[in-house]
Amino acid sequence: MYRVFVSGVSAEFRSYRQELTRALRRKTESIIEVKNQDDFKVEDATLWEKLQDYVGQCNLVVCLMGEAYGYEPPTSSLPVDRRSEQHSFTQWEYVFATELRNKRPAPANVLTFFADPSSFEPDEPVNQSIEHQELQEAFKAKIKALGVDRGSISAPGKLIEDVLVGAFPEPT
Repeated sequence: MYRVFVSGVSAEFRSYRQELTRALRRKTESIIEVKNQDDFKVEDATLWEKLQDYVGQCNLVVCLMGEAYGYEPPTSSLPVDRRSEQHSFTQWEYVFATELRNKRPAPANVLTFFADPSSFEPDEPVNQSIEHQELQEAFKAKIKALGVDRGSISAPGKLIEDVLVGAFPEPT
């Protein structure tokens, strides 16, 4: 089965994630499984482990990046060799997608979109510490320096269109 994960800080992007998830499910009917963080509940494994496992199996990961840093997993839930890395869950989802994409038989496609500061309206106002603001800006700068971003987020309809074009281009 073709698997898709839609990543983005809930407070900032929940409605965008939900609309994109619904559109992908509608467009692809039952041939594609589409999930976002709302689909995961913490039970036996930690949320970090569940996200790593699922994102590692995905054919497509859509990353929505904005101003919000989001929540960090508790350091105790991370493997010992990853405890020195400070990332929010959303940043970890991007890390998983990029680290694990080439370890699959068919490499995953990672589409990264950044909130357009002139037109994007977050679901909730971003209220965070200076430290988290700086961590988010540094993380976004690293991605932008790679030149892999696919565009900006201004409205849900445009995001859906951009993802469909980026993930499922028309044959030429």
